[in-house]
Amino acid sequence: MGFLEGYLTSKRIWNHYQNQNANFNYPDGKMPANTKEFITENRKWIEEMYQKSSSDSYWLHTWLLYR
Repeated sequence: MGFLEGYLTSKRIWNHYQNQNANFNYPDGKMPANTKEFITENRKWIEEMYQKSSSDSYWLHTWLLYR
């Protein structure tokens, strides 16, 4: 079944790969400082939201995805 799924979604997988490569393949090989800062701040915010409402399954799963 996994092989079949890969075969049937191969175009979408390739498109996703191309999008990610275009978005994250920077000319100098380094992520711009403002992008890195945004990602860092976003991660802190998600952790803070999880700490405030750890019983909420949404924030638990969001935090687990980041971890």
